Amino acid sequence: MKKNVLFAVVNDWANSGYKMCEAINRYSKKYHVDYFAVNEHSFGYYRGDNVVTTGGQPVMDRLQECHKKADIIHFKENEGVLLNIKKEPNKVVFDLDKPVVVTFGGSVFRKHHVEIWENNKQYVDAATVTTPDLLFDGIDSTLLPFAFDTDKYKPIEKSNDMIIIGHMPSISTKKGTSEIMPVIDAIKGTHNHTDALYVTQGYHYTIMELKRLCHVYIDALCNVYAYGNSAVESMALGSAVLTNHSYGADQPIAASTPEILEYQLNKLVSDREYLYQMQHESRKWAVDHHSYKVISNKLEAIYDGVSA
Repeated sequence: MKKNVLFAVVNDWANSGYKMCEAINRYSKKYHVDYFAVNEHSFGYYRGDNVVTTGGQPVMDRLQECHKKADIIHFKENEGVLLNIKKEPNKVVFDLDKPVVVTFGGSVFRKHHVEIWENNKQYVDAATVTTPDLLFDGIDSTLLPFAFDTDKYKPIEKSNDMIIIGHMPSISTKKGTSEIMPVIDAIKGTHNHTDALYVTQGYHYTIMELKRLCHVYIDALCNVYAYGNSAVESMALGSAVLTNHSYGADQPIAASTPEILEYQLNKLVSDREYLYQMQHESRKWAVDHHSYKVISNKLEAIYDGVSA
């Protein structure tokens, strides 16, 4: 019989928590996860029927039921444990005597991890983080990479007539867009077989279809110190990916800066064999490190550690 996990999150940026839950529910023979989010996301990610702000009291009732039967509680919040979820006339106050797992991620934890950890460590049996730059000294945490459904999302055959360079930031000021786009324009000016695909603040599932078309994808060149969900999506869809930090993915992820971006793009659009190699390695890295089966195994080990 599977153990029950209650997974609770407020905003769930990029739906990364929902994808963790999909991964373990698809592959684990030990655990079943019930996912609850407080808010919908403006980019239209699918989150099932357990969203508090749109589902109202019936969702709160289901949350209360899942809370009672849960063997483990898993929070995904930049600021840590949710002490309660309020929805009048009812609210759920979490039983923190049960094993508690917390996944930290994002800029809030990056900047305020000392204070956040001090406020949370008394409740937490296992802490995980989404990117290596969030593994801080003094905080006992495990890297749990972003999950992505590489069974559902696979590369399509890309155009042989041109090379499309994609950049699709959720927040352009955080991704270095003002430095990236002039370089892409310069490449387009010297290579007439190239074009740019730039979209921001778009509906997620439309963005995913557009990403399939890209031969090269540029994630972020500033303010971010590890690659994010957008880079993982693009790797899985077979793009060569440029970003400002590879954290070890030396082949598929080319660590970049504004100063060397033009050189890197020139090489990719001028050498088809090199481009194909990077695209192949990119997809392989996504499958080997971010696929649902891989993340399910990692998450299963974390749950085993707190429920033994």
